[in-house]
Formats: sequence, structure tokens, C-alpha cells
Amino acid sequence: MASGAAVTLLIVFVILYGVERNLGSGSGLSSGPTGTLQFGSSGWYPYVMALSYTYSQLFGVVLGIICVTGEFRYNTASFTYLVEPRRSRVLSAKLIASAIWGLIYGVLTAILVTAFGALLCTVWRLDPGAFLRNALTYLPVDVAGFMLFTLIGVGIGSLIHNQVLAIITGVGMITIGASLLALISAIAPHVVPYLPQTALMAFERVPQDGNRITGGYRVLPWWGGGLVLLAYTAVLAGIGALTAQRSDL
Repeated sequence: MASGAAVTLLIVFVILYGVERNLGSGSGLSSGPTGTLQFGSSGWYPYVMALSYTYSQLFGVVLGIICVTGEFRYNTASFTYLVEPRRSRVLSAKLIASAIWGLIYGVLTAILVTAFGALLCTVWRLDPGAFLRNALTYLPVDVAGFMLFTLIGVGIGSLIHNQVLAIITGVGMITIGASLLALISAIAPHVVPYLPQTALMAFERVPQDGNRITGGYRVLPWWGGGLVLLAYTAVLAGIGALTAQRSDL
């Protein structure tokens, strides 16, 4: 959690530093990290939050993976399944526990982003009031998105019991998929809206115009993005539960 918080605060600092530098030049943010979005506009805050959460949510995925794979890494799974032989019930308990911790993690990250962002806005004479007002609108879906990514981590961990391999797979699935959006769009444009990162941006209602990451790609409605993330969790956890019933410890 400390690592995720540190990365998140660094991203917020970099974004607002770019805003402060570019506003003073009168050129908007065309050369800054938020493309052509202006500070205080309807699309600026959710975009900043999305960039900040993109990196911290990776730690949420890792949190969910560790919740499952820690049992196999430290050989406690045998004792767990002796107490509760129904492995699907164990996995359900881990999903619930991870959802709670993902929610706590998301709330803490949201508080840090909001407080630190408002502080920087005050120091750099931007508009902390606009920053805080938008926070009340977009923070709930950002926190929920964090929790969904934690559940996806549980699904990955239930399918891949090796902790190191599961973490590499989970982080790679998100970061590499986001980096290859342009290539994937050219080869299979209909797949782009259903990638984890794109679905998360849709769920968090990130504006698709005027930014460099998602501009030009068709995205789902916010509820569709949430359903896609839940589907990832259900499919991964379902396959993991089925394979767990047949595998030896």
C-alpha cells in the first residue's frame, strides 16, 4: 500500500507540475501530459484521476494475487483445505476479503490523491476548489474500479498459483495491453473496448477526446466497462476454481 501510494503521489505531482508550467505559457496543455484538456474543464479531473489510478491499481491487482498465491508460496494451503475442503468456498472467501481490502486501498488512495492534488493546486495558484468539487463526482467510480482490479487479481492468482509468474502475468496483461492499444486497434478494433484498461477507463468515465491514450478508440458505456471487469473476474476465478478441484497441492 505504501508503494502504491508513493507512485500515485508522484504521478499527481508530475501531472499538476505540467499543468502549472503550461498554463503560465498561455499555450494550454497541448504539450503537457493531459493533451488538450484544460484545467478545471469537465474532462480534466477524471483524466487526471485515471492516470493516477492506472499505476496504483496495478498494486491492487498484486494485492489480489498475493491473497491467493501466498497460500501456495508459504505452504499454508494444505492446512486451509483441511479446515475447508470445498475449495470453491475458500476462493469465495478470498474474493470477499480482497474486495474489502481493495475498497480500503481505493479509499486511501482517493484521499491521498484529493488532498495532495488540492495542496499542489493551492501552492501553484491553480484552483483547489474546482479540484475538490470534481473529486466528489468521480471518486466513487475510481474507488470501485480499484476494487474490481483487486478482484481480477484474485482471479489471476486462482488460475496461476506461482506467485511471481502470476504477478508478472497480471501486471503485464494490463500494462502491455494498454501500451499496444494502437496495434490492437489496427488488427482487431472490436477487441479494444473489452481490454481491461479500456474497460476501466470506460467505467471511470474518462473523456475520450483530447487525450493521447484513449483518443480515437470506441469505448463502452460506464456500466458496460464495469460488467466487462466483473466478467474478467468471473471467468478467471471460475477457471481457477475448476482447476483447483482437480489439482494436487
